[in-house]
Amino acid sequence: MSFDIFLTCFDNGKATALPMGFVSDAIGKFVSVRSPRSWSLSFPDGGAAEIDFGAGPDPSGFGVNRPPGNPEFWAGMLNIIRKTTSALYWAGEGWAIGRDDTIKQIPDRWIKAHGIPTKVSSVSELHDLITRA
Repeated sequence: MSFDIFLTCFDNGKATALPMGFVSDAIGKFVSVRSPRSWSLSFPDGGAAEIDFGAGPDPSGFGVNRPPGNPEFWAGMLNIIRKTTSALYWAGEGWAIGRDDTIKQIPDRWIKAHGIPTKVSSVSELHDLITRA
C-alpha cells in the first residue's frame, strides 16, 4: 500500500516559499541525488525516500511517496515543522505542526476542512499521530 505525506509552509493565510535552508539543515546530509524539482534521500539503515518539490523556483512545500520508517527522516520532518510555519499532513485524519504560531498562518478553509492541527514536539508524538490516521 502506498502512503504519502505532504508538507506546506504558510504565511498570512497563504502557501508561501518554504525556507529551503531549514530543509537542507534537517535532511540535506541524506541527499544522494539532487535536482531542481526533487531530492533522493538515502539513510544509513538502507532506507530511502524521494522528495518532490513540484514546479517553480520557490516551492511552498513538498510531497514524499512512501516515506521511510527511518527515525532520522522523521526527526528531519519534525525539525522542519518546528523551525518554519509549516504543516505536515497525510490522507486520513490528523495533521501536525511544530509551533503554536503556525495555526494563525494556515488558511481558515484548511482549518474548517481538516480541523485544528496537532502540535507535536517529538518524533514519537508524530509517529503516534500518523499511525492513528
